Amino acid sequence: MEEFLASAQSFAAIGGRACFLSGAFLGGPYAGSGWRAEHGALLDVGPHILDLVDVALGPVANIRAHGDPSDWIGLLVDHESGVTSEVSISCTAAITPSRTEVEIFGRAGSLRVDGRADSRDVIFANLRAEFAAVARSGGPHRCDAHRGVHLQHLLTLAQLALADA
Repeated sequence: MEEFLASAQSFAAIGGRACFLSGAFLGGPYAGSGWRAEHGALLDVGPHILDLVDVALGPVANIRAHGDPSDWIGLLVDHESGVTSEVSISCTAAITPSRTEVEIFGRAGSLRVDGRADSRDVIFANLRAEFAAVARSGGPHRCDAHRGVHLQHLLTLAQLALADA
């Protein structure tokens, strides 16, 4: 993921697509969650995929949305860079394994990342190592409270767009 995001910074993108698709609400530990049933996939996994497209293609300027919040949401995302991306979100798609993918396209080709390519053990080991490094140094991290507030703003844009759809 880090290599993809670093490459995306210098890639001349004309657009992109992303998805976070799973069957998490159909069975298993998340299926019985009242919070997830009430708020759906947008608030559950939306922050993750919007975070990725926001970094890969530049800050999000606007979001249009359609779909059923309890089943499938489609987002048309305009970025400050002038490009547009399409994001699909669902936690009721009966697929195994789940998919978290981002692909950006340009006149020179494309860049793609599968967010689930590494095992959960590797992903969480990296997270723990980064957290420990920040805790030891006292320095900043790009995924700080300001980033969280920004992602909350993006979710609010998406929720408002769904309400107007």
